[in-house]
Amino acid sequence: MTRAPFIPTLRAAALIAAGVLSASAPVQAAEVILPVAETATVGAGPAARAPGGTAHGAQGNGPDIVALAEALVDAATRREALAPPEPPPEIAGGARAAGLRASLRPETEIERPVILLGDVFGGLPPEAARVPVAHAPNPGERLVLDATYLSALATEYGVDWTPVSRFVQAEVSRRGYEVGRPEVLAALRQRLLETGMPPGGTITLNALNVRAMVGTPEAARVRVRDLYYDDRTRRFNALLEIPANAPDARSVRLTGSVHVAVEVPVLARPMRREMIITEDDLRWEEVRDTDLRPDIILDPADLIDHMARNGIQAGRPVRANQVRLPDLVERNDLITMVVETPFMTVTARGRALENGALGQTVRVANLASDKELLAVVQGRNTVTVRPELLAAAR
Repeated sequence: MTRAPFIPTLRAAALIAAGVLSASAPVQAAEVILPVAETATVGAGPAARAPGGTAHGAQGNGPDIVALAEALVDAATRREALAPPEPPPEIAGGARAAGLRASLRPETEIERPVILLGDVFGGLPPEAARVPVAHAPNPGERLVLDATYLSALATEYGVDWTPVSRFVQAEVSRRGYEVGRPEVLAALRQRLLETGMPPGGTITLNALNVRAMVGTPEAARVRVRDLYYDDRTRRFNALLEIPANAPDARSVRLTGSVHVAVEVPVLARPMRREMIITEDDLRWEEVRDTDLRPDIILDPADLIDHMARNGIQAGRPVRANQVRLPDLVERNDLITMVVETPFMTVTARGRALENGALGQTVRVANLASDKELLAVVQGRNTVTVRPELLAAAR
C-alpha cells in the first residue's frame, strides 16, 4: 500500500507551527513521547481504514504526524526556556563590565561629586572603571560601604567579586578645602585697602564662627557684599558671602578693627634689679600702635648699657622710668677732677658727694681746699669741672 499524498503537507504545517510558537512566552517543557502507529499483521485481511476512508495502517513503523508536530513544538519551547537571559541595557554610554575580576579598594579619596566603579573596585578596564555608581559624600566627609552594599554593587555591574565575610567594608572619602579665617582676612584686606586702610595695617576680627568646606581649591573664596570702614577709629562692619557664589552660601555679618603694627625692642629674658642690659638681651616684637604709651622706649640705644631700676618682665615694651644708666661715681668715692681751659688742663683729687651716671652733673669736693664744686661725670670715678661751673662755685 502506498503512503498517503497529504503527509508532506502535514509535516510542513507542523514545522511552521513550531516556528511560530517558539516566539511565544517561554513555558516549562515536559518530555514528549512519540506514539507509534499500529502495523499491519502479516497475512491479515484487508487493511483497516480511517473513518475518512484514508488508509494509514500501511505507514509501517514511522511516528504519527500529529505527534511529530507536537514534539517539534515542545522542542522549540524547551530550547527557549533553557536559553540564558538577555543582558541588561548598557549604562553610562559603555557596556556592562560583566564577568570582570576585580579587587576591593578598602580606602579611596576622591575630589569629584560622584563615585565611580573604579573607586570601589580595582583592576577594572578603563571603560568600566569610569562608570558612575553613586553620589560622593560632602566635601570633607566620608562614606562607608558595607559588605551587603558592595555585594549588590558587584552583582549589578557584573564584577566578579564576593565578600569574604559580612565585616568587609570600603571607605570613600571626599577631599575638602576649608573656607576659614585666612580666606576671610584676604577678602577683607582687599576691600579695606580700597577704602583707606593703612597698607601695613593688621585686621582683627571680633568673632568668626563660620566654617565651610568646598570640593576644590578654586571654590574656597569669600565675597564681601557690603563694607563700612571708619578711618578715624579704624573699625569696620562687613557682610560676607561664604563660600562665594555657591548654592549653599551663607551670609555672615562681621565686625572688627584695623591696627598698625610697630616694632619695638623688648627684653628676651627677665631682668633683676640693677642688672645691666646688653644687646644680646634684646629682641624685636610687633606691638599695636594703639597699645603704645608715650613713655615706651623705641630706640634700643636707650636700653643697651642701661640698668634696671627694678625687675622687668621679658617680652613686654620697656618704659623709660624702668631703666637708668649705671652709676660711674658713687658717694664718698675718691675721684679725679679735670679742669679744661683753652690754654691748659688741670687735674686735682676730690671726693664725690653723691652718686652719678655718665653725663650727669654731681656735687664733688676738692680735697685741697675742701670747696664744693659741680662736675659732670665723664667715666669711672672721673669728672670734668667746666669753667662756668667753677665760676658758679665761687
